[in-house]
Amino acid sequence: MSLSFSMSLRNTRANAVITTLDSGVEHGTAKFYTGAKPAITGSATSETLLGTVTFSKPCAVVIDGVLVFDIIANEPLAKANGVIGWGRAFDGDGNFVMDFNCGTNGSNAVMIFNNLNVIAGGVISILHGSLTEGNL
Repeated sequence: MSLSFSMSLRNTRANAVITTLDSGVEHGTAKFYTGAKPAITGSATSETLLGTVTFSKPCAVVIDGVLVFDIIANEPLAKANGVIGWGRAFDGDGNFVMDFNCGTNGSNAVMIFNNLNVIAGGVISILHGSLTEGNL
């Protein structure tokens, strides 16, 4: 499949993600798990939950087709030991929004960490996050 979107459509799609994450009473959240991201998005997982972070509200801005997350609050007390493999985002009412990959600097992951290794009781700190609406 090959698709090419206008910048206007790319911005609209990215803004729809922001609107969805920001919906609900509370701030949206992201949970981080060990292992591989499920093949079926949003499906139940048996992977270990390492911790949860809270998005700001609004959670991001869009610049030229790129959704750039605003400051994301650190998880002050990680729940388990493990290596972050992927994340799952929820809106402010706890409804599933998206699954995403995680990595370190130099990767093309949505959420970038200095270190993917987590120690129970330690801090989960995200360096930055972005989602590029591109042409497929």
